[in-house]
Amino acid sequence: MWVYITVALAGIIVGFFLRIIQSSIHDVKDVAGVLNVVKVGDNPEDLLLELDESPGKLSDGQLVTLYVRATRR
Repeated sequence: MWVYITVALAGIIVGFFLRIIQSSIHDVKDVAGVLNVVKVGDNPEDLLLELDESPGKLSDGQLVTLYVRATRR
């Protein structure tokens, strides 16, 4: 009897940790766009933001994930 209870509790605990890992991986995949760091000649770097959706769909205080890409021209 105790074996079944122990296996059930271990399954619940493992499932809980797997769900946390899965949700953290899913959150990283939700990328809002790309932040390009552009350097042209001897000028200082400029930031170019490319969003996947319109800026109106972003809410105030929303956390977003961006890929950063450094380019030189």
